[in-house]
Amino acid sequence: MSELIILYQTNGKHRKALELLQAQAIKEGSSLYGHERTIHYLQQLGSSHLQLILEFSDWVLKAGPEQGLRTYTEDFIEVENLPRVLDFLLTRHKLLVIPYLEHQYLEKLQQLMKELEKVEEECENKWRESSIGDEKDFIDRGNMTCRSIDT
Repeated sequence: MSELIILYQTNGKHRKALELLQAQAIKEGSSLYGHERTIHYLQQLGSSHLQLILEFSDWVLKAGPEQGLRTYTEDFIEVENLPRVLDFLLTRHKLLVIPYLEHQYLEKLQQLMKELEKVEEECENKWRESSIGDEKDFIDRGNMTCRSIDT
C-alpha cells in the first residue's frame, strides 16, 4: 500500500493518495493504520493544494484533534507557508481555535524574543568595544546606537 501512495504522490494524484490513506487509516493491521501518514502527507502538499488539505484534514481533526492540528502547526516550510486556516477551524473545529491561535502567537512571540536578544547582544558588544568611561554617557550613546540598529 505504501508503494501505491508513493506512486500516486509522484504522479500528482493527491486525492487518490489521500482517499487511500483515509480508507486504510481505519483498518487495523494495515501498515497505514491511524492518521500519522495522512498528517505527514497533508503537511507536504503546500498552499497550492489548500482546498485538498482542508478537505482531508477534516476527518483527521475529528479522529485525533490534537494530532490533527499538527497539520497546520508543525515547523515545516510547507506548513509555515499555508494561509491561516482560522475560518476553517471556526466553522468546523471550534475547540481547536484556541490551541491554534496559541501556537500562532507563541511562535510570533518567540521570534520577537530572538530578535530582541540579538539587539541586546549587539548593544552589549558595542558597549564592551567602546572606551566610554561614564555610564550615563554610555546609556545616552547606547540608546542612539540601539535605535540605529533597528533602522
